[in-house]
Amino acid sequence: MKKIWLCLLVFVLVLSSIPFTAWATPSQDPPFIDDHFEDLDLNKAPEDYQIGPDPQNDINNVMVAEVPPTSIGNDSKKAMKLHDEGGTNVTAQKVFQQQNGTIITEFDFMQPRMAGTSKFFQLKNAEGNKTALSLELRKPAGEEEYTFVYSDNGAYVKLTDPPIDHQWYHFKIIANTVTSTIDIYIDGGACSRGGCFFR
Repeated sequence: MKKIWLCLLVFVLVLSSIPFTAWATPSQDPPFIDDHFEDLDLNKAPEDYQIGPDPQNDINNVMVAEVPPTSIGNDSKKAMKLHDEGGTNVTAQKVFQQQNGTIITEFDFMQPRMAGTSKFFQLKNAEGNKTALSLELRKPAGEEEYTFVYSDNGAYVKLTDPPIDHQWYHFKIIANTVTSTIDIYIDGGACSRGGCFFR
């Protein structure tokens, strides 16, 4: 059986909130990643993330920003903002030790307005060259609007109706490295159960 070791988290585009939390097993206490940005300085990149592009510029950057007061569904005052006006990929990556078994990841996501196609969350191997899961905003086949999808070997599987501007969405991902399956929940509802890792 082929196993994919999940060791790299990649956030891409716009606002990826927090708290961001990941557990190796449901009973692990404390979680091995438990990030929030409330205590960090505004307009600076979080120091414990690998940021791209490097160096950052005015139109492509990652920084801690105030959560817009017009947003709905998250009480955080600050979040990690990924600002991308094109020309290069904007990324925030967190590398962690190799995990075996089940990994549970939870995070919140919001964008002020639909910006187009983006890969806003990925689980990758340590080298960053194999993707086990890619959550994206795309137009799946037969759809006219962008919506949350996961990429399944080049096909985009629709998870929800199109997201609402300024609305926070809570994602919970349960990834099992033994069975190579992933369950995806958005706002507490099961959107995909037993989906397969990329092979």
